[in-house]
Amino acid sequence: MRGAGSALSACMAGFAPAQPAVAIMSADSAGLRLEDVVVTARRREESLLAVPISVSVYSQLELERRQIDTIAGLQYAAPSLVIVTDQTNRSTAQIAMRGQFEPMSVPTLDPTVGMYLDGVYIARITGANLRLFDIERVEVLRGPQGTLFGRNTIGGAINLVTRAPAPERAGYVEAGVGNFDLRELAGTINLPFNEGRHAFRLAVSGTDHAGYARSLLLDRDLNDESTRFARAQLRLALGGSWDLSLAGDYTRFRNGGQLATLLAASPLGELVTAASDRPEDDIHDYVDPLGLTVMANRAGSVSTTVSGISATLTYSGESWAFKSITAGRRLDSEALDSDQDGTPYDLGAVLRRDDQQDQFSQELQISGYARARRLDWIVGAHYFLEHGIFDQEFLAFSPLANGWQVNLPYGSIRNDSLAAYAQLGFTMTPNLRVTGGLRFNEDGRQMTSRNATRRDGVDSCRLDPALRDSPAICRATLPRRRFSDVPYTVGLDFVPAPRSLLYAKVSGGYRAGGYNLRGTTPAELTPFGPERVTAYEAGARADLLDSRLRVEVALFRSHFDDIHLLQRQVAEDGQAHLFIENGGQARIDGGELEFTALLGSLRMGGALGLVDARYTKLDPDVIQVERNSQFLNAPAATASLTADWPFDLPFGRVDVHLDHGWRDDVPFNSARDSVAHQRAYGLWNARIRIHLTESRLCISLWGRNLADKRYITRALDSGIYINAFPGDPRTWGTTIRYPCEG
Repeated sequence: MRGAGSALSACMAGFAPAQPAVAIMSADSAGLRLEDVVVTARRREESLLAVPISVSVYSQLELERRQIDTIAGLQYAAPSLVIVTDQTNRSTAQIAMRGQFEPMSVPTLDPTVGMYLDGVYIARITGANLRLFDIERVEVLRGPQGTLFGRNTIGGAINLVTRAPAPERAGYVEAGVGNFDLRELAGTINLPFNEGRHAFRLAVSGTDHAGYARSLLLDRDLNDESTRFARAQLRLALGGSWDLSLAGDYTRFRNGGQLATLLAASPLGELVTAASDRPEDDIHDYVDPLGLTVMANRAGSVSTTVSGISATLTYSGESWAFKSITAGRRLDSEALDSDQDGTPYDLGAVLRRDDQQDQFSQELQISGYARARRLDWIVGAHYFLEHGIFDQEFLAFSPLANGWQVNLPYGSIRNDSLAAYAQLGFTMTPNLRVTGGLRFNEDGRQMTSRNATRRDGVDSCRLDPALRDSPAICRATLPRRRFSDVPYTVGLDFVPAPRSLLYAKVSGGYRAGGYNLRGTTPAELTPFGPERVTAYEAGARADLLDSRLRVEVALFRSHFDDIHLLQRQVAEDGQAHLFIENGGQARIDGGELEFTALLGSLRMGGALGLVDARYTKLDPDVIQVERNSQFLNAPAATASLTADWPFDLPFGRVDVHLDHGWRDDVPFNSARDSVAHQRAYGLWNARIRIHLTESRLCISLWGRNLADKRYITRALDSGIYINAFPGDPRTWGTTIRYPCEG
């Protein structure tokens, strides 16, 4: 080890280890205590203890300990959070928070939870399961964030803050191996220049592993992965308190096919075997929802690339600050020959799916203080424009035709948004503050549809002739529709004692309306309207026992009007139509509890989230959803526990980490008697890191899903069959880093 350290020292001479920007604990004369955490949950840097929002914060160090290396991994840490991938593409992140979830990943439907990367809104969930590498912190904000973060944050927002270029020379390299032929290589470098006034930072990583599952019929791996990531940042001090930050990121995701299994089949499934000239076969023999070996007749491939560039110009004065964020992002994703049922038959298969999207955004912010800092304020404006294409070929069995047909949904979209916002906070007494904010938002939606069907090699237009641009063309150019709303926030917060906070607030938010991409009739292609929410929240957070215990609690009630409901209707040709409509009203109650405690050198943490979601009124034309129906991906409870125990040995320092993430029953279908659900389960993870002080090496031994728990992450009911998508099995490995921070 000493020789290896010397060789690496020669290569990395002069570089210091990268230090986490968000401190977890520190030593002082009184012993270990929790330190303050800085967040930007209200679009400015401030102490977590002063923020009247239910928010969970994870530093890079905490993410590494918990082995959270993608967005999806956050769901086993943060309360009231569930994240699943699309049935075709594991790079997709469909996020449910506080019971609110959008089940379809098409560009005409917006998510209920917004995602932001260094202040830039990421509009599409395809490709959004980003790598969490070289991240300063992740903030999970719960509840409507419509005033400061905008539309489509009625459930909350996930705010990613990357490590910015620093004035110190620093960097590290890291390599890892594990089961399933895992190979990882990553590194960062931070280079200041011009006497530290400017700095450049580069972070790169690559991950490859073999398949977690296998098709016995094809003798092919499934759920393998190859990911490449890079982010470059340049910070320039322009003088006179002006700074310019330029950034670019790139992620490429590849895999050779996603595992899907058969959870259940209806009697109509027997028609598939008969139509395949195998009437003696029983489709029910292939039911094995938790299996990692299947008889899939297709393996296919997925290729997704996401990239972005941004320029952030800031000015910091004595009493005010200015920020401009100009950004563009691009998505290119293609899935081919994706099996959807895990059987030798084509109950359903994605022959091809293309997702393309380009977005541009511009935000201007001015914030400051007045009246001896009793008044804090922020005003801003935001513009957003995106163009996208969704093009799919989906092979499905048609019972009425007793054969197969290919559904060809196609939509090209143009979405735009313009907003202006302001929020003020006024300190009425030294311990009491009132906050109020408004945002005016106007959204535009336009779509061109070419929905068709292919049977026996012949394409037939599915669009109603009254909608087509001309009778001879399968194209409907739908008019541009506009929606507007005014999200708001009103709240009070009170400081009963140092390092504590009580707050209560009411906030309104909305999710934009739009078009149903798969619609074919005038009724289905009539735009659905915005979904609105009014949320009431009360909470508290405090550091107790000389800052050795931090407790945060929040209680909430959310009322929904014109709630978006996923409807499924079987047409005359036997094909199911999926569409969104405004279906009525709902109420979601719940709460979250989080704690962090230091017991000597032992650090423990935990979280609990409770959600009770109910429909209170449904419109008469709503189908497949009833007053007692379940909310999709909304477990009644989620919980997590962590423990970290550092200790010293003669050769260096050892850090032992253990965590457990648990969730109650997860419904994947609104019907309470549906078999499409996952029973309550929990996952154990662990890591042991050894810091060899003399050589400055760190060696980590880690394991995920240590008990090899079998569970499903999602299930979909097509009417003929219900498929399922099993979670990852037990994985383990070792990682070496040089140089290693203390």
